[in-house]
Amino acid sequence: MTLRTESLPGHADVVAIVYGPIVLAGRLGNKGLSPGADIIVNERTYGDVLNDEIEVPVLKGNARGDSSRIRPLSGSALTFQTMGIGQPRDVVLVPYFRIAHERYNLYWKLVKPGD
Repeated sequence: MTLRTESLPGHADVVAIVYGPIVLAGRLGNKGLSPGADIIVNERTYGDVLNDEIEVPVLKGNARGDSSRIRPLSGSALTFQTMGIGQPRDVVLVPYFRIAHERYNLYWKLVKPGD
């Protein structure tokens, strides 16, 4: 199994991060999500949790082919962290199937250093 990026078709500057066949999601926290907020009680208000502005980091540098800047976290199986490439902050990456009741991101915008 290897860590690599996969470009979004037609958009070379947008990538997903995968480990073997496993798509990794970036944990973005649960700001604005109260317990049970993701349970559909009223279909008219279901999307309200999406109204909170969330800062999604971008990856600076050449994340494509530079998986040395994404490292495994010791003691946590299938858990990785970006190292100095997340802007404005680095992110913890876990398998998409592990994400529940929190905000996450799957596709990452690549930016050149200094942008």
